[in-house]
Amino acid sequence: FTLVAGILGAVFFLAQFLLPMLVMFLVMMPMMIGREFSTADLDQAALWRDELWFIERTTKLNLRDPESSVTAPALRHVRLADLSDAGPALPLDAAATDSSPALLPVGDRLRVIGADAVGYYESGSLTRLSGASRPARASRPFVYGGRPAVISLGTPPTLATLHAEGARAEWTARELPLGLP
Repeated sequence: FTLVAGILGAVFFLAQFLLPMLVMFLVMMPMMIGREFSTADLDQAALWRDELWFIERTTKLNLRDPESSVTAPALRHVRLADLSDAGPALPLDAAATDSSPALLPVGDRLRVIGADAVGYYESGSLTRLSGASRPARASRPFVYGGRPAVISLGTPPTLATLHAEGARAEWTARELPLGLP
């Protein structure tokens, strides 16, 4: 009797902490397959019209095939007063293919400046402009003279400003004497 009671005690002791872990893994794993996770990229966020505008990245995980997981960037905004949603997220396409597109409020438009594309948000819609690739070795975008601008540290250093007409945009560069060797 003592031998049987000792063996059953050891079995129930092991089951006491193995069974909850087994149940947790059996329940959690199916729930994780096909899940979506959203993260807010506040690195290049902008304050515009009493709202905080930022890039939200939604990753749809596929644990069966991790290589096919998809990340979709979107332009999102929240009210500053209570941080509640101010509207639906606007999906970004080529304007945000790089790791961190910049958001610049310029006049009545919110510019979305990526490494290879430029777009703007105005009156509830996002418009992509063609032909605007950021200059090589460019700084983070900033506003200069009422337009988006970057400093390119090439030889010689240049100040490039963004000029947009219709659906086309281009960076116009001029030499910037910095006095650096």
